[in-house]
Amino acid sequence: MDTRWLEDFVLLAASGSFARAAETSNLSQAAFGRRIKALEAWVGVPLVDRSVVPLRLTAQGKVFRDAAAEALRVLDEARDTLRGADAGGWAAVRLATGRSLSLNFVPDWFERLRARDAAVEARVLTTSTEGISLLVEGAVDVLLSYWTAELRLLDEMEFEWLRLGTERLLPVSLPDVQGRPRYPLPGRAGAPLPWLRVAEATRQGQVVAARLAAHKPPANLKPVYEADFSEALADLTLRGLGLTWLPERFAAPHLASGRLARAGDDSWDAKMEIRLFRRRNNRRSPVERLWRAAAALPV
Repeated sequence: MDTRWLEDFVLLAASGSFARAAETSNLSQAAFGRRIKALEAWVGVPLVDRSVVPLRLTAQGKVFRDAAAEALRVLDEARDTLRGADAGGWAAVRLATGRSLSLNFVPDWFERLRARDAAVEARVLTTSTEGISLLVEGAVDVLLSYWTAELRLLDEMEFEWLRLGTERLLPVSLPDVQGRPRYPLPGRAGAPLPWLRVAEATRQGQVVAARLAAHKPPANLKPVYEADFSEALADLTLRGLGLTWLPERFAAPHLASGRLARAGDDSWDAKMEIRLFRRRNNRRSPVERLWRAAAALPV
């Protein structure tokens, strides 16, 4: 048996959808489905009830999900122990987060954690789209991620979370000589505004897309450039190549200095929560220490 089958099955159980699980795993849905069928053949019983939508696990599947998660946890802890021994015994919390959060939120947050508990230690892995998969597979201990009610992340029966704060993505543009945005929203149908877009595969991209879809009047935008995190678009925005949405923490100094201008009023802002996730049964001492410190910080 391939241990990736276990990881795929745990991911499928958490996501509740072959399509979402396949996308998270960077596999086609057909390839992902073949892995699950191979696992079912190895176990010898059906694990997924495919006759209902959304899918659900069979009774045997629920039992095997817990066993698979525990097996992955044991393997992961053994790997972590060996790596820690090789690294001089350092058993820091493995934290996955996005690039924007790693730049704009994590440094201040980690400083406050250390002020609360000087023994908190972390190894940070930045990723654009794979954070959920890393957490489900046990490759990291905690996931620090943007979240909104429109975005289903993880099964709360298996995972718990803390609300760490909020963030707004602001539409910004290079200002003209009068200090007004060069590319003001909503734009005109016959002359769409050049849009420096955050990829929709990312949390930021999904939140901006949801805000645009709901806004009245609609925006008239033409994508001219795309990146997988918003800060990669800041320099192009400052060069006057289009408008984009930037995290408020990042945009604030540029707005205060007049280097950027708001491209629209606050009805165009995309609002998000920042949350910390972990598997409920992950009680490793370093994880518990970080979790307690994070829970004690004011939001």
